[in-house]
Amino acid sequence: MTFTRRALLTALAAFSAVPASAEALESEVLYPATSHNFGDLVIAAQEPVLLYVWAPWCSVCRRTTPQLQKTALALREQVTFATLNYDDAPALARQMNVRGVPTLLLFRQGNIRGSRSGFISADRLENWILARL
Repeated sequence: MTFTRRALLTALAAFSAVPASAEALESEVLYPATSHNFGDLVIAAQEPVLLYVWAPWCSVCRRTTPQLQKTALALREQVTFATLNYDDAPALARQMNVRGVPTLLLFRQGNIRGSRSGFISADRLENWILARL
């Protein structure tokens, strides 16, 4: 029996220990990234990955998350969308020069192709991603 990468990621997300504060971020199109799965989920990915670095205490993140979910639904066939809770992996976030939340990092073949911080609407986010693919 073979499984698609997306099916395996969905199963992993369902069974991983995700903090209760991250439950609002989970959906079938957003995959939680951790220090443990970052290499497989983001760096080794064959398709582009948008990494959303957020924090549960961040009010701008609470406004940005629904915009990210809309964009993820629209682009789910082209891009994998991952989320990283800054509080759970601050060292990993610092390695990527994340200085504040929310931060969006677009990876392709393990390299950062674009980054931006702060709130962004779903339409602008979709255009931002497509311009960098």
